[in-house]
Amino acid sequence: TPQYFAVNISVCHKSIDSTFHMERSRLRGVLGRLTCCSRRQLVIHHVHASLMHDASAHAGDNVRASLTDAATYVALRLDSLSVEELTSILLCLRGSETASVAACCQGIGRLLAGDTMIWNSFLRQEFHVEGVQQVNATMYRTMCSRKRCRKIEWRRVPVSRGPRNLSANPHMFCWRDHVFILGGWSFGGYGHDLLACKVVVPLEFYVVNVSGSPPPDSYHAALTLLRDETIEAGSADALHVLVTGGYIFNGHHQESNRYGILEIKVDRDDEVQARWTNGGVIPARANHSATFVPPSIAGDTFPKGYVLLLGGIQAHSTSRSADILDLSTFDSHRYSSALSSQDAWSARNSHSATLVRQDDGTHAILVLGGGTGDGHNGNSPRGGRDCDEVNWVCGLENASLQIHQASGHEPSIGRGHIACRLPCTNTIL
Repeated sequence: TPQYFAVNISVCHKSIDSTFHMERSRLRGVLGRLTCCSRRQLVIHHVHASLMHDASAHAGDNVRASLTDAATYVALRLDSLSVEELTSILLCLRGSETASVAACCQGIGRLLAGDTMIWNSFLRQEFHVEGVQQVNATMYRTMCSRKRCRKIEWRRVPVSRGPRNLSANPHMFCWRDHVFILGGWSFGGYGHDLLACKVVVPLEFYVVNVSGSPPPDSYHAALTLLRDETIEAGSADALHVLVTGGYIFNGHHQESNRYGILEIKVDRDDEVQARWTNGGVIPARANHSATFVPPSIAGDTFPKGYVLLLGGIQAHSTSRSADILDLSTFDSHRYSSALSSQDAWSARNSHSATLVRQDDGTHAILVLGGGTGDGHNGNSPRGGRDCDEVNWVCGLENASLQIHQASGHEPSIGRGHIACRLPCTNTIL
């Protein structure tokens, strides 16, 4: 049986083309009822010739409408629409909502089965994925599963050659099918080597020769990947890694005021090359967070983006200040006044700060956990108290920073945890 759907156009003089540019929420509500809407169930009225002449001429016998003082109701036969019109309708939905629509129209079913461009659009709209070569419904299902994250399974990974006794917050990250480890503390000394291995079982780490001038050796520094994680990884030729601060001496003494940027490249033969490209001075701090705000979010003031350094320990004391490192000029700016005026924000260290996209389309940084231990009460691992408050840092565009405490009941996170956002989602693990 041919299927129809009804669209309410709030202004009666609009043409039929307006039905394909409606608000997402309204059209979703209409199409959500398709499964119970058949030709026999839908009352189709005659077109009011004097006011619907243009719509009638555009869609012919496939359009019927009735005009009232409040609104215009238009019925369209789905299997008579063009591919472009069907695509416009579907893109007002989420990909997960198209199954019920496909059940009502064979043309939509064929479109969803064979058109990779429409799944590319779904991925762009819902997960902000760009530049992916192989796009289909399977990848979309993978992203939906990643977003829900209903199951986590721990597995022990065999390692035939790797680091030993590496502690004090070594940094671990993945890029181009390789695992990298940088920093930490090993056998009573600094773990300053860059280790790498191909993601194959068993893992076999090796030391990468790194050229250039690194920042001073430190531990409990912050490491930041300077890449836009709203875009699926793999398109960039090189990965840039920012290292800031940390402790210079054993026993959590003397915070470092240096930063360095490490450039990593992987060629077609899986050979890893690395070099330190930039270095400079920042306000000294350790046990802090450093979050990259990419150019697409940072605003015109920061054409290459910036890094927000938040909290941590400064001069042996837990801090609530914030610094901005401008990646265009590599100048640092103190923004403590913008955050210290907020009552919800308290000094902390050993917390996490993760960039996420909010429901309204804007971006914010979610600050979780932390502690208040410092040089005055037993140091960061053991002193002070755990911070259970959850805070949002908003106003990221042009660094007009504001912070407020999240509403609702959040889990107790505490200090020294690891928080990572599953790529292209708002799910934080």
